[in-house]
Amino acid sequence: VMKPAIIIPIPNSHQEINAKYFADQGVVKVVSQTGLTAKRLSEVVDNLLLDISELERLVTNISLLVKQDANELLSQEILKFK
Repeated sequence: VMKPAIIIPIPNSHQEINAKYFADQGVVKVVSQTGLTAKRLSEVVDNLLLDISELERLVTNISLLVKQDANELLSQEILKFK
């Protein structure tokens, strides 16, 4: 079951590029680590939990982007080399 996600990438790293990609696809919320406080993070989480349409949008989009049976497919490919 897919779940909505909030990503906090390490600043000035490849994580920011990856996070931007997934945010552009509408599958995650990205919060900058720079200047992040517990209060700010709490606000982001609370706002997301209260926005049912946004939660549904994130779940729908990630379900379309991510292969549901990826673990099984990867396992099958690895076993081919045994």
